[in-house]
Amino acid sequence: MQLDPYAMCPCGSGKKLKFCCADLAHDLEQIYKLADGGQRQACLDQVERLLVTHPERACLLSLKATLQSQLGMGEQAAATINEFVRLHPHNQIALADKAIVAAQQEGSLTGIGWLQRALEASNDTLMPQVYETMGVLAEMLLAEGYWQAGRSHAMMQLQLQPQDEQALQFIARVMNLPSMPALFKEELPLQRPPFDAPWQGEFDAAMSAVDHMHWSAAEARLNAVSGRAGNVAPIWQNLAVLRARLGNVPGTVDALRKLVSVPGVPLQDAIEAEAQAQLLDAATAEDTIDDLRLEYPINDIDRVLERLAGDTRLQRVPNEAVQAPEGEVPPRAVYFLLDRPLPKSGAGITYDAVPTVLGEAFVFGRETDKPARLVCECDRPHLAGSQALLSELAGDAVGVPGAEEVINHIPAGQRALMIDWRLPPDTPPDEVRQLMVRRRRDAVLNRWPKQPLKLFGGKTAEAAAADPNLKLKVQAALLLVEMSLEHPSTPAIVDELRGRLGLPIVAPIDPSGIVLDRLSLARLARLDAEKLSDDDLLTSFRRARFTSMRLALSKFAQEILKRPQVHEKTDMAGVYGILAELEEAPEKVLEYLGQARAAAVKAGRSCARFDMSELMLRLQRGEEQQASELFKHLQMKHAQEPGVGQALMQLLYEMGAIGPDGRPVTRAAGPLGAAPAEAAAAPANQLWTPGGPAAAPAGGEQKSALWMPGMD
Repeated sequence: MQLDPYAMCPCGSGKKLKFCCADLAHDLEQIYKLADGGQRQACLDQVERLLVTHPERACLLSLKATLQSQLGMGEQAAATINEFVRLHPHNQIALADKAIVAAQQEGSLTGIGWLQRALEASNDTLMPQVYETMGVLAEMLLAEGYWQAGRSHAMMQLQLQPQDEQALQFIARVMNLPSMPALFKEELPLQRPPFDAPWQGEFDAAMSAVDHMHWSAAEARLNAVSGRAGNVAPIWQNLAVLRARLGNVPGTVDALRKLVSVPGVPLQDAIEAEAQAQLLDAATAEDTIDDLRLEYPINDIDRVLERLAGDTRLQRVPNEAVQAPEGEVPPRAVYFLLDRPLPKSGAGITYDAVPTVLGEAFVFGRETDKPARLVCECDRPHLAGSQALLSELAGDAVGVPGAEEVINHIPAGQRALMIDWRLPPDTPPDEVRQLMVRRRRDAVLNRWPKQPLKLFGGKTAEAAAADPNLKLKVQAALLLVEMSLEHPSTPAIVDELRGRLGLPIVAPIDPSGIVLDRLSLARLARLDAEKLSDDDLLTSFRRARFTSMRLALSKFAQEILKRPQVHEKTDMAGVYGILAELEEAPEKVLEYLGQARAAAVKAGRSCARFDMSELMLRLQRGEEQQASELFKHLQMKHAQEPGVGQALMQLLYEMGAIGPDGRPVTRAAGPLGAAPAEAAAAPANQLWTPGGPAAAPAGGEQKSALWMPGMD
């Protein structure tokens, strides 16, 4: 191919090829021709020959490193990149390549610094390699748990190319991560300083650097200003944003806490800033309870199994539900250890009769290199109860346990909110929901407030709420409780606790006069939906949907149902489908699925995903006839649609109706020919999507072609 002499030179100088590496243009054309033909080794050989006569040329070093990487020569590519940086310390491609190498070798945070140097060296003429490095680092940061920095690097790509499909998919995936706190799904807005501040010029220079994505330089300038400006909210808020983008967690916490201390910061802003600080603060993370493992040698395994199986304070876990780590022998039996006998039936069970789970017991037989053993896993508060139960039941069939082994650390506040109990399998769904609401009330109102936490200086929330110096921390912690439980009953329960503790209760938010797209996600569910205009309602609904804010999403979807005039403006099948996903009552789920199906058919679209969701629910409820009819309907009407046939085959395989080779398996009759106990048990309110819900690949699709001047 012929290179465009007026295209950007591949060396990273930011100049046109005609005015930079014109003397190598013919050789580069030959290399790119070989690359087009897939002859990478020949390309590398040609580059090596050219480097003999042009040993320090940036374009050749860049090509060499790229080709070595594509040929699987990782160590050689890293060495070439190091040489590239040594010879051209201000070359944006060299610095971007070094960012990836440093991130791979030393962790993603190290890569951020090199990428920032590459951006500063770009002089507003950004090479594709620098842009692609943003995406690579975004993936790596997310994988290492730096949610804010990972999201920010993907947003940086979208700022440059708003239609980048890969970056859009990454952001959508981040927004749906169950493990990602909602407060990290959006960042605090960057603020302007007070009018005519004496340090206005320095502040503006820092914000100009932000506009150019020079976050490190902007952070350094703002940090210098902070020493002279005093306690000013815009400085600390902007520093918190920039440090979060850069992955500087301790610095982010410090800036957030400084922001909270500024007089005049609105209370809800201060609460949300403190809540973010608590999520990030290493000291808060140390407030944990040990999860323990204890191992007993077994003297007589048959007696152990007999004694454990005969007591109603142990609940056997089905063998098929236990997965041993690869290469390890699975246990002979697994039990939940309960603090009281499990009732024979859950029908009419009282709250006080529900057993609490103390821990788990694993019985392992003799192995080649290990004796038979009984392993107990529990948290420290339940250690004494677990040991007492096992000692009573196993007796002299086991020996003296070995030393305690700490296998995990459970956040103390989270531990107080856990619903650690077992209900009999036949407990009616309506009773389960009622018991769960009561248990949630008990956890929030009685257990959590009485848990001493280091966050409150070792005090309980009850005591800390009366301390003026700790009151804000309690309010922030309560916000996190409310957002983490994300159940329709939770806000009212948390508000009740706020009232008990003498803390202000957040009123519904009147949307009049506020900029809705600047309203924090933490307040979205507090919006008075009835006062939203039709357009604002739909906008708020889409925002809640994109960020997976379940409480707000349910509220806005319910309000949409009340307004027939907006039904033509939105995807009503999707609205009903979301309500089915969020609903707990099976009968109501079926009603919403029926409405979603009707809306899809009316719009001329497939209803397969709603049929599949109903099929899963019918199977879970043991409604064999309805499940069989739905299965036949999906086979006859939708099997040719993308993902449907494959999903049906996967369902049959998981139920044991067919083997890995796709052939039928003879089994006891159950739904669709499967054994009843092995019917798929997806959550009743989990919508199925054809072809889903597979996650996007961790690293994203990588381009294998060499970048050429003039390439899009």
